[in-house]
Amino acid sequence: MEITTQVVRGKPIAVGERVLIPVARRTSGLRRRATISTTYSAWGGGFVHVHPLGIVEKCGEQERHIAIPDVTSQAMLGILVTAIVVPLLLLLAARSARRR
Repeated sequence: MEITTQVVRGKPIAVGERVLIPVARRTSGLRRRATISTTYSAWGGGFVHVHPLGIVEKCGEQERHIAIPDVTSQAMLGILVTAIVVPLLLLLAARSARRR
């Protein structure tokens, strides 16, 4: 499977005197195959994942980047760490209680 990742800018949006440009990371994969002989076969598939990174705000000559925090990934990481640490702490507590 051929996987590519690019940082892309979206269509500029004018808001008053400012211009806002969305910025995102696009990851895509494509898999394809075709056979032409006595037996015909073909298949293909792919995916696209777009992750927003931020917005570029242009006001005259000034330009600033406003980041978009990924709170979902942070929450998922917290859940994963909790799912690993809590059972280990309970296992240690149970072993400690059996030794007494």
